[in-house]
Amino acid sequence: MSACWTSSGSGGLVTHALIVHWFGLPQRPMPFHSAVLCVARAPGPRPWRAAPRGGLAACGAAAALLAKRRGHRAQRCAVSRAALGQASLEVARSGLVDLGLPPKELRASSVLPAGQAFQWFPVGFPGGGGEATKDGGIGRDGGWVGALGRHVLYIEQTPETTLAACLNSDDRAWEPELREYLNANVSVAGLYRDWAAADPRIAAIAAALPGIRVLRQDPVECLFSFICSSNNNIKRIQLMLSRLRRSFGDHLGVFHLPSTAVAAIPALQALRAEAMEVPDVPTPELTPVHFFAFPSSERLAAVEEEQLRGLGFGFRAKWVAGAAAALHERGGRRWLLSLRGRPYAEVRAALMELPGVGPKVADCVALYCLEQPDCVPVDVHVWRVACRDYDEDGEFQAATLTPKLSRRVSSRFQTLFGSHAGWAQCLIFAAELPMLRDSLQRAAA
Repeated sequence: MSACWTSSGSGGLVTHALIVHWFGLPQRPMPFHSAVLCVARAPGPRPWRAAPRGGLAACGAAAALLAKRRGHRAQRCAVSRAALGQASLEVARSGLVDLGLPPKELRASSVLPAGQAFQWFPVGFPGGGGEATKDGGIGRDGGWVGALGRHVLYIEQTPETTLAACLNSDDRAWEPELREYLNANVSVAGLYRDWAAADPRIAAIAAALPGIRVLRQDPVECLFSFICSSNNNIKRIQLMLSRLRRSFGDHLGVFHLPSTAVAAIPALQALRAEAMEVPDVPTPELTPVHFFAFPSSERLAAVEEEQLRGLGFGFRAKWVAGAAAALHERGGRRWLLSLRGRPYAEVRAALMELPGVGPKVADCVALYCLEQPDCVPVDVHVWRVACRDYDEDGEFQAATLTPKLSRRVSSRFQTLFGSHAGWAQCLIFAAELPMLRDSLQRAAA
């Protein structure tokens, strides 16, 4: 499979299309199919248009125009730009699914790069606006690509809503999976109101950073992501996890992404396809990139520590290999899922039996995938914020952050913000990130 962007325009309307190509490997010939996923941009305050339902299944007319050839000769796409323009204008009304999550409920640019999950990459709007920035963010509007389970998804935020499409499947199984991942059944706008009533400082942050919510992640991916996060930064975590996916995960497809986005993100560079793998790239403005599913717990249990060291995991290689073996002995993913909804103390203790899992990692996993919304992961960054903004009596002042002090900080947040204190902590933490600080400064101006 491959995918590429194209754009066309007339009469003030510009259409950005994502062209998806399926093709078989030489040893397993498959029919060639193409489809277009796109949105149309027009002048005015509400430029982005998309129908509320669609997906690849709705691209039949475009596919008929594009996929005129059948059989195994898919590496060369002979469709003209004029044909692409005509097809994309038709599909613009049905190519993306409206998730029904307005800005007050979800802002992808504030959630996806903020350190909860590490598989999402900003691709902006090819040909204009929302391009990836050096700090991993994008503009106020833009698009993201990432692998969720066995689906490669495109998520786009607009001034009015959140849109999404699946790039490697024409069924709709991805939509409930994505909604569950986004915790779409929880109204974050209602939580914001409750938090602002408890703490006036939240009101100022909430006005500038709407739609920040906690994701509900796959427990295996979440566990190993945060084992890799210890003493690390987001870019390097993404790079390590991309190498892990490419080495041990199932292949999901090759997609042509904007070269500017790939050049700005080391993790995407690690997934680039070689010229011999994808001989025909439509334009130098596009770069072919592999996407892989996250390895299963069974697959990770068979990985040797030295293999991980060869991938640049360093001292974390021992933790990842040890945790994978210990997790496999307990039942793998099924064991992790059995922890969902259990008492917090029990969940935390069980996770901390795994190599490489300390209090902070255990709390992140508990919050982000094991249904512990009041869990507040505390590291030095959260501690500093607590000392600055929530330490009226000076009880958080100390030379170092100790387990006892972490519990005090967590308890203070839980007292203030109640059943979803962990969600509130994510909002407060996001306000400290350089990539989101500009939004706060604009709101304060």
